[in-house]
Amino acid sequence: MRKEKVFYDIVDAIKNSKKYKSIYKKTIERIVENILDKHSTKDVEKKAKNILHQDWRAFYKTRPDFKKLIQKVNSEIRDGSLARSTIAGGGVKEILKPILAIHNSTKERLNILENFYKEIFNITGKPNSILDIGCGFNPLCIPWMNLLESTKYKSIDIDEEEIAFLREIFHILKININIEFEVKDILIDKFEFADCI
Repeated sequence: MRKEKVFYDIVDAIKNSKKYKSIYKKTIERIVENILDKHSTKDVEKKAKNILHQDWRAFYKTRPDFKKLIQKVNSEIRDGSLARSTIAGGGVKEILKPILAIHNSTKERLNILENFYKEIFNITGKPNSILDIGCGFNPLCIPWMNLLESTKYKSIDIDEEEIAFLREIFHILKININIEFEVKDILIDKFEFADCI
């Protein structure tokens, strides 16, 4: 019983912290449980936060202010820069490039985006479904993917705020694709089949 209380106290302390409040609770529980089995109680919270930093926070130089990013995109739309753009249009891409540069994973692909997915799909064939696990900002690359509108794209991440941000951006930009966003953990949740993962 004591160990169970310690477990929930540590999980709650991490989940209630400013830095890790947007992390999927089941992910925090998984990490804390693994550490509790191997280490003394006093080290668990620190070790769990270190793992979370490596698995999640290290992808950002600075944590983005998602509300400000949404306001900026809304402002650019109001200014008319997106009035006639489509999913493949330059207007959407130009708005998305600075956002993609915020996340380390998508930033490193910015210079090769025009051909990156073309090369992948030359090998795999155009997928009817994509499962993007630990998606980060990668769904924002969809305008470069030239997917069919019928393609089913499922985006999964452990960051609740990031997933909410992606939902909002897709709503604002009206990117016309069958996309879903979910907060899940690859190591504990189940996933459906997809042509590309």
